Amino acid sequence: MLDRELNTAFLLAQDVLKKELKAHIEASGRISTTTDAWSARNYKQFAAVTGHWINRDWQLQSVTLDIVHLLEPVHSSEYLAGRFLFVTDEFSVTEGLFTVTRDNAGSNDTMLAEIEAISDMQREAEESIHLLQQPWPFTVREGDVRCVAHIINLAVQAALTSLKVVPSSEVEAYKQPVNAARLLLSQRGSNAISALAKLQSHIYIFRNWRL
Repeated sequence: MLDRELNTAFLLAQDVLKKELKAHIEASGRISTTTDAWSARNYKQFAAVTGHWINRDWQLQSVTLDIVHLLEPVHSSEYLAGRFLFVTDEFSVTEGLFTVTRDNAGSNDTMLAEIEAISDMQREAEESIHLLQQPWPFTVREGDVRCVAHIINLAVQAALTSLKVVPSSEVEAYKQPVNAARLLLSQRGSNAISALAKLQSHIYIFRNWRL
């Protein structure tokens, strides 16, 4: 009984959201999206699609449109594009796509190219029957937004890779005299300096350096 009630409540809420988004797009509104795919512990793969837009009251709205179970490998860009458009078509927002925020996986580059091609075809069909409402279609050049958090993560991983743990006979210990920062060598015979300790040491020197 509880499962049936939950399913009914979900379908009602989904229907309200679909109507709101449809009205937003019909009023020449745009919608930005984010998407990401991941593998669960049971090795099943999923992709989430979220939508972001500003309503008539100038309030930012952000909702999860759907979480799709992926039955094919996530590196299949054509399949990913198809599943993404399945979600946007279901909510009638495909023609109003503004941006797609995603991580830097190579398959996403081709996925967005597929979305652009389909968007062009839909635009041509709308123009042929004089129903075009959006001023421009989705393009990779204008609508591709790479995830900043993922870029920062890649940069940090690259930095940590360059700061490898290496054997050393001396450990750098720092102290701060008056108006200066200098290096004090101590603790001879230590096994290694961790990457984090080395990074912390250099930050300390740079922040406390006095000419």
